[in-house]
Amino acid sequence: MKAESLIAVHSLLSHSRANGPGTRSVIWVQGCSIGCGGCFNPSTHETGSSESKTPAIDLFSWILSNGVDGITITGGEPFQQLPNILGLSRDVKKAGLTSIALTGYTLKQVFTLADREQLEDSFDVVVAGPYRQSLHSAQALRGSTNKDFLFLSDAYTLKDFEELPECEVVIEPNGSVIVTGINVPTISEEGDKRVIF
Repeated sequence: MKAESLIAVHSLLSHSRANGPGTRSVIWVQGCSIGCGGCFNPSTHETGSSESKTPAIDLFSWILSNGVDGITITGGEPFQQLPNILGLSRDVKKAGLTSIALTGYTLKQVFTLADREQLEDSFDVVVAGPYRQSLHSAQALRGSTNKDFLFLSDAYTLKDFEELPECEVVIEPNGSVIVTGINVPTISEEGDKRVIF
């Protein structure tokens, strides 16, 4: 991983069981120009001076300190920061953890951005495809049924994703509340509490 590699980050969650099999650290990246209608994470779309650029090496250290099975990178659009995401994920896999990426690009588009060897070096699973409201399903880490799984290792099977909880609530030591998963109920923010979808 290059020391100067920076990733625009929206939010981090150290431990999740709803964002992929096992216990995972989750990185929501900032920035997405795809603009799927009905996206449940619109606060991750904007790019520019308000975004937080985090050194990939710091993210890597954070991931290792969490004692998790792997990472899930979502957003925003991870594939719009692909070189640095590939580097981080490759190092995560070399450390013996698994890596899952969720993208709004189709599999055909994914393979125009990276070849299979690059993807295999960096990810165990890519969940690909734009969110389509008319095909909403919110199951197995897919917001809509048009999304495809690309299994790049034998770490997981489709059954592992079908057994995921649809939603989880995390209460952090500072009292903030994080609600995350593929089927999150609508919740209002109150006081110092924050909600991540």
